[in-house]
Amino acid sequence: MPPPTWIIEQARATVFAMPNATIDYTGWWAPLATTEPDQVNQQPKLGLYQARGHFDDDKDLVLQVKENRIDWYFVPPEDAFERSGFASVGTFPEVLDTFVTLIQKWLPSCPEASRLALGAVLLQPGTDRSAAYRTLQEYVRAVRLDPNSSDFLYQINRPRNTQTEIPQLRINRLTKWSVILLHSLLISPGESSSTVTDRRQEFACRLELDLNTSSDFSGPLPSDKLPSLMNELATWAKEIAANGDVE
Repeated sequence: MPPPTWIIEQARATVFAMPNATIDYTGWWAPLATTEPDQVNQQPKLGLYQARGHFDDDKDLVLQVKENRIDWYFVPPEDAFERSGFASVGTFPEVLDTFVTLIQKWLPSCPEASRLALGAVLLQPGTDRSAAYRTLQEYVRAVRLDPNSSDFLYQINRPRNTQTEIPQLRINRLTKWSVILLHSLLISPGESSSTVTDRRQEFACRLELDLNTSSDFSGPLPSDKLPSLMNELATWAKEIAANGDVE
């Protein structure tokens, strides 16, 4: 197994509040962010609130509340897609640790929760498509892949019992494995028409992680267990990224 050399395209923490919970997000941003949000979008009729702001040079912080679902994100700055290569918020697992630490600061303020989730999109760039598929093969050993393969998607859930001593709680460990292509074009305006030049193609092994508490769990999650639950989800994410798809 190769050493984990993943970069993070995006990280997400999600809380599903109990149906009767009161959601007051007015004081949530300041304790976690380094600045006031640059963008705020409120649509009361849809029950939607969104805030986005600068966190550091590599990433923005996003808060989205829609009805009873609360999402926090690390995402690349909006100008990141103008740069060369795959947009990311930094290396794994360092950025995930930063993100989880941030969310731990907020969890005491979150409303009564029915579910908790941690998600991330990880990329391992390759020199070409064959190299990306060879990397993918090392993580997904249940399927035999030809290096000349294309359009492959492998999705699986390998649930586990929680280790947080919450009775009858299962953790879903959903993963999606694939190879993606970044296609860069250069458009040169001309007097009568524009010229499009194919600059480069870049490939990467892609892992989408969604670690979440099962919807079958009855009742609210104990608030004092949320930090340890979040840590458990992060531990599973690191194990999967290091060892691949393992039963």
